[in-house]
Amino acid sequence: MFKKIITTSLMVASLVFAQQSAFVNETVDKNVVETNAVSNSTVSDDNQFAVAIHPLSLVIMTAIGLPTLYITFEAGVMQHASLITRPLIMGGEFESGNEKISILGFGLTEGFRYYLGSRGHRGFYIEGQLQFEYLSLDYKDSGERDYYGRVESASASAMLIAPNVVFGYKVMGERAMFGVDVGIGYNIVSASGRDSASDDIEEVSSTGFGPAFNLYFGFAF
Repeated sequence: MFKKIITTSLMVASLVFAQQSAFVNETVDKNVVETNAVSNSTVSDDNQFAVAIHPLSLVIMTAIGLPTLYITFEAGVMQHASLITRPLIMGGEFESGNEKISILGFGLTEGFRYYLGSRGHRGFYIEGQLQFEYLSLDYKDSGERDYYGRVESASASAMLIAPNVVFGYKVMGERAMFGVDVGIGYNIVSASGRDSASDDIEEVSSTGFGPAFNLYFGFAF
């Protein structure tokens, strides 16, 4: 049973972390200001702020019983560059007979995005990211008791640290934005678990490269 719990934790972590790597990005943009007083157009892309959501991660994770709030905040710091902050929180419970599994996850991604070309915060871009995610899993079986009469239980946790690089393209309207990006990351995942029958802690780890894909939409201010 204990091996099943830690294996489940790793599987859920892989799904969550993969979709985080795969559904991670956002945007910002600025307006081209045309004035009659000056014959040239001026691009004003400084200090713009944008908020976007990730519909794929929201729909997929909610559909499997793990409601997920995953938002990207983007702040322009230069005419063609912006800082990215991406918080994550998710959780859910699954019950079957006497068995119950509770899952909670949270994370934070920080990134730096640079837009190519001369169109400000729109068009093609390259982004470097550093991602941190944490997932905990608790299992209880009220129909099973150990030698001391305690309810059988187990817990496991998994942590991810991943540097990523993505290339993307953002379409910008007056305020609304839509974008997509793809890239690659190096995922470092570690997991540990313990059951109520012993004080032994089992630890496993995994590292490797993986693809990243993201689809997002939001609004700039």
